[in-house]
Amino acid sequence: MGKPTIAFILRAIGVIDMIIGGFIEFWLLTIGLYIVFYSFDMNKTPSDFVYLFLALVFGVLFIIGGIGILCKRPWSRIYLNTAWGLSILLLAFYIFMELRSGFSADGIGSEYFYIGSWLGGIIFCSFMAALGVLHIRFLNSSTVKDYLTMKGSDKL
Repeated sequence: MGKPTIAFILRAIGVIDMIIGGFIEFWLLTIGLYIVFYSFDMNKTPSDFVYLFLALVFGVLFIIGGIGILCKRPWSRIYLNTAWGLSILLLAFYIFMELRSGFSADGIGSEYFYIGSWLGGIIFCSFMAALGVLHIRFLNSSTVKDYLTMKGSDKL
């Protein structure tokens, strides 16, 4: 079995991005809305609605970018680079805030602190940030740029 072609890898990236976007939208329409509108805690803060808005925006960004990659559109590379770049920044901020809250007085060792949830969130966000870095690195390679602009697609 030979080395996978650029076309196969780009199709895989497009499908992965569409799955990620679909998962984000599924979360938004099920768990996210339930938590915000039907939970028993009625002390809503603006950050709850910011999370929902970001989920909506990033879910749509990844779905559109994945479709663009599957259709071999040159704009989709820049689109996904931007989406993943913003995602990495937000994930890094989230990880920093989680670490800060975990090591505060109400963090590890507190009666209401759930270390499994805390560690799971940090590990998942770290994995997603690493996936974003790999996406950006691959999408900025010269072979992908050439393939999407159809300069060298006959050679690939």
